[in-house]
Amino acid sequence: MTIASGAVGKTSLKIVEGLALATGRPLLGVEVPKPCRVWLFNLEDSMLELRRRVSAAMMHYNIKQEDIGDRLLIDAEKSLVITETGRKGTKMKVPVVNALVDAIQARKIDVLTVDPLISSHDAPENDNGAMDLVMKSGWIQVSRLGDCSVNMCHHTTKVDAGTATAMSGRGGGAVVAAARSAQVLNNMSPEEAVKAGLESEVGYFSATYDKENNAPKSSSKEWYRFADISLGNGGKGNLAQLKSDKVGVVTQWD
Repeated sequence: MTIASGAVGKTSLKIVEGLALATGRPLLGVEVPKPCRVWLFNLEDSMLELRRRVSAAMMHYNIKQEDIGDRLLIDAEKSLVITETGRKGTKMKVPVVNALVDAIQARKIDVLTVDPLISSHDAPENDNGAMDLVMKSGWIQVSRLGDCSVNMCHHTTKVDAGTATAMSGRGGGAVVAAARSAQVLNNMSPEEAVKAGLESEVGYFSATYDKENNAPKSSSKEWYRFADISLGNGGKGNLAQLKSDKVGVVTQWD
């Protein structure tokens, strides 16, 4: 699970992680044992926007289509709601879960990223019983039966102030409790920017692993920054570069 407030960098980070896994390259400083088959399932952005973001990351990291092959699948503008909530409570949409598992098995997916969690169910977020069902009868079953890693992107609650932690995730605590690992993203603070000798904290964020089952908890931070990448779609002429769209791409930062 990756937890952060809106616009910190969840989706952008997952795109680069997906490319690192698909290519087998340590794009963010983490060694990849072997190229993996990755499925990015975005439930917020349009397919056009998702393609723009993936393309920008590929341009920045000099990744060609042949470097990926058929190991990166991206989907958007599709429904992936695995529950149905009515007067009698929340129930799993078993055919949807089974169809997803079948697709994962057929495509031999190693890593599935679902972004965000809230768009994958219709259960009351603050109902721990309902959310326990979503996680354990839904996404954990997808992971086990599909024999793959499932990474859920999860928003923090709006009333959260200061530094987010694993328990800052929206809704009941059953969500985070069911996760094996919780990666938490936070924007750099003005105080941290001063300590780092930066003029501004804008465009920098950190990741901590606030919940690690079967592993020691770590307080260390991994730092990232956004690089502005031009898509080169500004046409021709002297103003082409100015007219081109720019997309933020996550890069490792020390």
